[in-house]
Amino acid sequence: CVCGVKGAETFDHGSSLSAKENVVELKDGVTLGKVYDGEAYALAAEEIERKGNGEVTIMYQRKGGVDFGNTAPKTVGEYTVKVCVAATAEWKEAEKTFDFAITAKPLSATATKEYDGNAVIPATLTGVIDGETVTATITMTSKNVGATVKEVMLAGADKDNYMLTVANVTASITAKTLKATATKTYDGTDTMPATLTGVLDGDKV
Repeated sequence: CVCGVKGAETFDHGSSLSAKENVVELKDGVTLGKVYDGEAYALAAEEIERKGNGEVTIMYQRKGGVDFGNTAPKTVGEYTVKVCVAATAEWKEAEKTFDFAITAKPLSATATKEYDGNAVIPATLTGVIDGETVTATITMTSKNVGATVKEVMLAGADKDNYMLTVANVTASITAKTLKATATKTYDGTDTMPATLTGVLDGDKV
C-alpha cells in the first residue's frame, strides 16, 4: 500500500489495507489529575497503552472548550486530554479523550488578636506556594473573647487555586489589657473607684 489514492479509497501515510484497529488506554496504575502544586499537569506518552509504536500526540482543553492545544494546564479546573496515536503499517490511527481535574490545594490557618471590638481577624496561612499571593480573613461568631470561627474568606491573585475550610482554622480573641489609676482620701475602707485607660468607645467596663 502506498500513501495516496488507489481506486476509490484514500490511504493515510503509514497505513495499509491490512492494518488493524488500535486501542488507546491508560496503563494500569495511571491516575489522571492532581492537587494544585503550581506546576503544569502533563500526561506522559509512557503512560499510554496502545498497539504498536505509533507516535503519540497529547493535547489539552478546559472541559467544554472548543479547541485543543499543546499547553498542559496548571490552574485548578476540569479538563479534557486527547490522546492521538499515529497509524503504522500494522495498526490504524486511533484517538481517545479522558477527563481529569486539578483540584484546589488545601490550606490551614492560624489567627489571634487582642480584643478590639471587631469580629474579623487577619490570618497566617500555611501551605501557600512560594511566590503566590493568597491572604485570608477570618470572621468569628462574635467580637468577644471565647468566640469561635464562623467563616473564612480567601483573597489574592492566586486564591482560586486554594481552599480553606473552617475545620482547618485555629483562631481566638484574647482579652484586652487595660491600665487603671485610683486615688482617694483615706476613708477607712480598702476599695476605691478606678479610672481605666484602654476601654473601647461604647464598651462599658
